[in-house]
Amino acid sequence: MFQKISLDAKKEQAALVKTIGERLKDARELCNLSQQSAAQKLGYRNSSKLAKVERATDTNSVPLWLIMRAAKLYEVSVDYLFGLNEDWEKSARLTIERQTGLWLHEQWEILRRRDLAVLQSLYARTETLDGVVAEQLTLTKELKDALSSFRYLNPDFDDYRGGNRLVSVSEKIQDAILKAESKLKRFRQECRIANEQSNLQLKLFKEEAHP
Repeated sequence: MFQKISLDAKKEQAALVKTIGERLKDARELCNLSQQSAAQKLGYRNSSKLAKVERATDTNSVPLWLIMRAAKLYEVSVDYLFGLNEDWEKSARLTIERQTGLWLHEQWEILRRRDLAVLQSLYARTETLDGVVAEQLTLTKELKDALSSFRYLNPDFDDYRGGNRLVSVSEKIQDAILKAESKLKRFRQECRIANEQSNLQLKLFKEEAHP
C-alpha cells in the first residue's frame, strides 16, 4: 500500500513539474521574452537550466525561488504556474474587467441575435405584404382600365349619376396602393440598413476585442 502511494505521489509530482514547465514557457512567451533574456532576468547565467525546467527534463523538483521570481517577472499568479488557475493575469482588477467584457459581449450577441430574428420575421411579413399590395395594385390598374373602357363605350358616362364619384374613388384607390408600395420599399431598405449596421458593429466589436 505504501509503495502504491509513493508511486502515485511520484506521478503526481512529475505531472506538476511538467505543468509548471509548460506554464513558465507560456508566461514567458506572453511577455514576448526569449529564453535567454528570461533566464538572465531570473538569475541564471545561461538558458540551459531554464530550458530544462520548461521541458520538465528534471521531474524531481522545480526551485521555489524560480516560481516566485517567474511570477513577478511574467506578472502572473503562482496559481497559474501551478496549473490551479487558467487565468494568467495577476491583477484581480484586470481579470474582472476581462470577464466583464466577455459577459457584455455574450449579452450583446444574445440581443443582436434576438434583433436579427425580429428582422427576419419582419422580412417574412414584408414579403407577404408585398404580394398583397402587388395584387391590389394589379387589380386597381385593371379597374382603371375597365373604367376607361366603359367610359369610352359609354360617352354619356360622365353624365350618369355617381359616375364622377366612381372615377374619383378609383383614382384614390390607385394612389393609396402606390403610396403603400412606396412605404414598403422604404421599410425594406431600412431593414436592410439595420441588418448591415448590426453586422458591421459585430465585426468592429470582435476586432477591438481581439486586436
